Amino acid sequence: MVADDYYPCPLGDPGSRLLVTVLFSRTFPLFRYEITDRLRLADGPCPCGRPFRLVESIEGRTDDMLVLSTPDGGTVRVHPVVFHQVLDLLDASGWQVSQQKGELLVLVASPGAGFNAATTEREVQVALAAVGVLAPVVHLSVVDTIPAGPAGKRPFVVASPTP
Repeated sequence: MVADDYYPCPLGDPGSRLLVTVLFSRTFPLFRYEITDRLRLADGPCPCGRPFRLVESIEGRTDDMLVLSTPDGGTVRVHPVVFHQVLDLLDASGWQVSQQKGELLVLVASPGAGFNAATTEREVQVALAAVGVLAPVVHLSVVDTIPAGPAGKRPFVVASPTP
C-alpha cells in the first residue's frame, strides 16, 4: 500500500493505490501491478494465524475521487459517497457528477415531476461543504440518459485527469 508519491503508508492510514507482486505464476508473473483502490490495511495479524496482511476497509477507487479545494487553499479528496447521499434520493433514472475546470456538472436523467434543479444544486454544495470543500460552482443539467464512457460504463463520478 502506497501514497500518491509511491512511498509506503503507515499502518492505519489509507493508501492511494495497492502495488501487488505475484511470483507463483510461472507463465505470467506480476511485478508491482498497480490497483487504484483506496484501501486501509489492518494493524493486527490475521486471527487465523496466517502471516498475510488484512484489508480493514476499501474506500473506493482513487480514479473515482474528486480533488477539490478547501477554504484554506489546500485540497481534499472527495469520495463518491458524498454525492450518493444527496443524488440517490432523487426520483430519477440516474445521475452523474463530472469535474470540469473548477466546476461540477451534475447530470440528472429523467427526473420525476417534483424535481427542483436549484434545490439539488444547493444540496450538493451543502454536502461538499460538510466534508471541508470550498463550495464549487455546481451546474445541473437534465438529460434523457447518462452518457456512456469509452468502456461502455456509466460512472457516477468522472474526475478531471490529474496534471
